[in-house]
Amino acid sequence: MTQIWDCTDARLSLGVYVLGAIDPAERALVDTHLVTCQVIGRTPFDADAYQAAHAGPNGVPGGIDPTPFATGPMEPPDPTERGFKDTIRVNPGYFTTVRAKYELPDGVTTPQTYVYHCHILEHEDNDMMRPFTVTA
Repeated sequence: MTQIWDCTDARLSLGVYVLGAIDPAERALVDTHLVTCQVIGRTPFDADAYQAAHAGPNGVPGGIDPTPFATGPMEPPDPTERGFKDTIRVNPGYFTTVRAKYELPDGVTTPQTYVYHCHILEHEDNDMMRPFTVTA
């Protein structure tokens, strides 16, 4: 089963840009519902050491910075990935840094729960759909 950076305990601030990192065991196409993301870059890292240091029974919990496990500099996104998208490509052996702006419509208050998931059907079937909460 593919595991990605689990941010089920993440509490993100409303109306600000948020940087996050995601790493799959294999390529994934990650979609965040109701928000668009922009790929900032991809950084090679030692995923095995990261998981050995931080993994629990359900993978690595959200909020643990992978940058100490980087094995090289951040690489820029492909030209086709510039701008905001609803689905981003996530490559194995890299953590992908994304920017997302969370804005609620008029009359809707926080906290609100969003989800992200993989568009590869086999990954969705293996619980690769995770919630996270946006707070004020």
